[in-house]
Amino acid sequence: MSTHKEEFTAIASVVLENDHKRLKIRSTAYFQQEVDNLPIGDNYAVTVARSVATRSKPQLKYYFVLVRYIARHCGYTQIEAHDWIMIDKFGTKRTTINGKTHETRRSISEAAKMPKSDCMELIDYTLQLCIDLKINIPTAESLGYISNYC
Repeated sequence: MSTHKEEFTAIASVVLENDHKRLKIRSTAYFQQEVDNLPIGDNYAVTVARSVATRSKPQLKYYFVLVRYIARHCGYTQIEAHDWIMIDKFGTKRTTINGKTHETRRSISEAAKMPKSDCMELIDYTLQLCIDLKINIPTAESLGYISNYC
């Protein structure tokens, strides 16, 4: 059994060249520089993993600003409003562990690795909910967040 220690990460894209798919390293200079620093004769594991931009901390913070407005407006706690919004937007799924089945909802936590695009959809959904409830909310920019929800 062997363990792996990550040495470096190089970003690549799949491209079509001469009717064949190839991995094209975005920065060949960086890749070669890192390879040059590796000792000769050592073995390395090469792993290809899809790179998906995950939600940012500013996105999370802005989302919860909106949730607080909704919670206060409707008379619920922030946790109650957040749970309702997540279920209403993404639904639930059945999870069975040790013979017990429960409905679970999607998570926005750090461990969940929510894609950035899904978080933008969640923020758009929550903004629309604020509009529907006639809640006057500040813009993301006025709160110090950059545009396009961070």
